Amino acid sequence: MVLSPMPFGSVGLPSIVVWVAVLGVAGVLASFQRLGSRRAIVLFSLWAFCACWIAVLLLQIWPSPASDWLDNPIWAETAKLLSTPLEPIPSAMRFQPVLSQGPFLLAVLALSCAFVLGAKGAYARSIFATFAWSGLLYAIFGIVSYLIDPSKILGYDKVAYLAELTATFYNRNTAAIYFGCCAVVWSVFLSEAIRRQAPGRLNLRNWRSVLYSELLPPALALLVCLVAMFMTRSRAGSLASVVGLIIALLGFFHRSLPSRRSLAIAGLAAVVGAGMLIQFLGGGVAERVSVEGVSDQGRWQAYLSTWRIIESNPWLGTGLGSFPWVFPAYRSPLVSAWGVWDRAHNTLLELASEVGVPMAGLLAIGWIAMGVVLAYGIFVRRRRVGLPAAAFGILVAVTLHTMVDFPLQIPAFSVVFFAVLGAGLTQSFRPRSLTGTDRRPVIEKSAILPELSN
Repeated sequence: MVLSPMPFGSVGLPSIVVWVAVLGVAGVLASFQRLGSRRAIVLFSLWAFCACWIAVLLLQIWPSPASDWLDNPIWAETAKLLSTPLEPIPSAMRFQPVLSQGPFLLAVLALSCAFVLGAKGAYARSIFATFAWSGLLYAIFGIVSYLIDPSKILGYDKVAYLAELTATFYNRNTAAIYFGCCAVVWSVFLSEAIRRQAPGRLNLRNWRSVLYSELLPPALALLVCLVAMFMTRSRAGSLASVVGLIIALLGFFHRSLPSRRSLAIAGLAAVVGAGMLIQFLGGGVAERVSVEGVSDQGRWQAYLSTWRIIESNPWLGTGLGSFPWVFPAYRSPLVSAWGVWDRAHNTLLELASEVGVPMAGLLAIGWIAMGVVLAYGIFVRRRRVGLPAAAFGILVAVTLHTMVDFPLQIPAFSVVFFAVLGAGLTQSFRPRSLTGTDRRPVIEKSAILPELSN
């Protein structure tokens, strides 16, 4: 979680191999004793999804005479042009689905490891704290490097986004959602500190009281992360992060609000506050929204072109990782000729075009189920609700952002996101009550205490 954003977002194959190896070792060494039945069901559901994913990929690269109607027509057309017999398969590229497994393995391993380790509350909080502190350091590094020379990224010349902050990422949108999610975690840490603060303990007129208050570090960290996020000038990343911030705070304080009306008023106040925050800190984002709008016409046409790919290959798709090579044949003439569209800028649509509608639908169901589990944790847990609330806010922010961009397709952000999500999911279940064998050590200890005192 700390090192993955450093090598340009870990988008290179060597970085992916290293992190898969590290997470694989972590998964082998992890202890499953703390899971319990409910957590085991969630984990086995994840592994069942992985089995379906592997089955689809095998079907994509496995030639079968009984599946002629699933074969991609490009093989017959190529064989006719070359006058050479070619064995048809459903994938448009022969081995690309296998070579494109790295980001999927990273996501599954990060989610599984964090889910297992996070069953212990101290470990789950360590995962969130690791993300918060490392994100703060990357934000400071990004701001300082931007002030020194905004056209450089780790000493190399930028190809794009020369006037925006990107920190160690190539893309400003990924940097924005990364710092935005980090701000969500710091806002929850600040809320926990506010809740622990005794009434009348903090005197704002006494600067020493403010300086030594436990509210100051998370407040400053939250401010730094928000500044770094807005300095990216990313519309989607900043707006989605602000929505996630509001959701996390409402989830954290929902028990403090006496009625639904109070919750609605608090939500409205949060929206007004977010608007003021954007005006004061996010001037560049507000300017882009006012001039260019929330989105652009090119992306909408790209979505329509991707939908045409899905209509042509609805069951198994064109093969995982094949989108950059398949999209040009379906590219709408209304899309600007400038640039290369190697992403659909909508992760769900791109996955549906690559692995088929059934697999994408199963992924969407699992995604919604994770949101339901986090919401369950927010409303059921009475103590330590901060981690599920932060994870739910981050899930909402990333879900909104993936509808118009591709942050989850960047390995470094994927590792961090799924690690935080896994820790939040496992902490959504209340700890087991002290019954049966769990209560016995407490009774024995209480029986020994009088003898020790005598």
